[in-house]
Amino acid sequence: MKIGITGTTCSGKTTFIDYLRFNLPDLRNKIELVTERAMECPFPLNEKGGFRTQWWIQSHQIAKEFEAESRTEIVITDRTVFDSIPYLMIGQHTEEQLSFVTTVAREWNAMNPYDIILFFAPISGLLTIGAQTLQDKVDRNLRTVISIQIPHENIVYIPYQTKLLRCENTYKLVKKLIGE
Repeated sequence: MKIGITGTTCSGKTTFIDYLRFNLPDLRNKIELVTERAMECPFPLNEKGGFRTQWWIQSHQIAKEFEAESRTEIVITDRTVFDSIPYLMIGQHTEEQLSFVTTVAREWNAMNPYDIILFFAPISGLLTIGAQTLQDKVDRNLRTVISIQIPHENIVYIPYQTKLLRCENTYKLVKKLIGE
């Protein structure tokens, strides 16, 4: 089983992964958590990045997912291979580059599908107006990309709640999904 966690910058994905890591110590041999790749990227991020940035992030995400899937039966990813697409849509790119990244994501998902996507709603009020505008664009694009690529019954939208309540409720959902 592969569960992908997606959402815009500052939507609580990594906070939830950290919550899982802390609360699932007895399941470490059954579950592998694939952490976000963007912070390792040597190129500019978000709207400042372009094709090289998003291709680097996507290719490293695929490599980490591939490695994790070879070691365990349940993989939970902080971001998905589709997350690069909305950032590329607002960054510097050509149509061929956007098509390439989209095709790679679609083909990877066809061979190694996400069984469930947990889509974290953005948290408003944390960002400056300019950053909030960017977050809104990425959220709209990401919702569109995910809804086109993933069957609707495999997408669970995680609404904004307080940080702890959101983590607790999503944790209960994940435990149910993995049969714990």
